[in-house]
Amino acid sequence: MKMYRFRDTAKDQIERSGHSQADIARIAKYDYREMNKRLLRGGNVRPATANRIARAYSEVAHVSHDHALQLLFEEITVERAERPSLATSEPR
Repeated sequence: MKMYRFRDTAKDQIERSGHSQADIARIAKYDYREMNKRLLRGGNVRPATANRIARAYSEVAHVSHDHALQLLFEEITVERAERPSLATSEPR
């Protein structure tokens, strides 16, 4: 499954735009606390969320959406944990 993670330089990129993380989060309609946590401690975000944040950044930094996505995020692949099939589960 494709996911995104903030780059180590994302916080600096946002500051260079002249806007705060809170501004970007508000424009993206994303919780500021969650964004701050992901920026500082890492953690994955879904593609739709990464796209919303990149779109908000692109508006304030006057760069293309694709460039914003590239500046702020790295794409990663996460393996989904397989759930046991109900048909093969043992009776209780």
